[in-house]
Amino acid sequence: MINLFQPAGLKGIMIPHTPVEYMSTIDKHLNWGTAYMINDFYRPFVINKKSSRYYTIISRIFMVVLMVIALLVTTRLSSGAGACKCLNFVFDSG
Repeated sequence: MINLFQPAGLKGIMIPHTPVEYMSTIDKHLNWGTAYMINDFYRPFVINKKSSRYYTIISRIFMVVLMVIALLVTTRLSSGAGACKCLNFVFDSG
């Protein structure tokens, strides 16, 4: 597809840019998910009134756990349709 629509000079920019976009998206979602888990669940309900350093360490642990869970789920999916089926199961099973 790149060969059809991109001139030769832009191909050199396009190819390394794609993995960078992918990593940026993963990073954003990991940070976002960790912030939700810490600020909306862990801090109000589990352990309250600790230092910022403590919550930073816990958020790093949560990020690794979230990354492992995401890795396990995505290795089990065979296509984008599989992801939609997984999401429908999670949200419609209630």
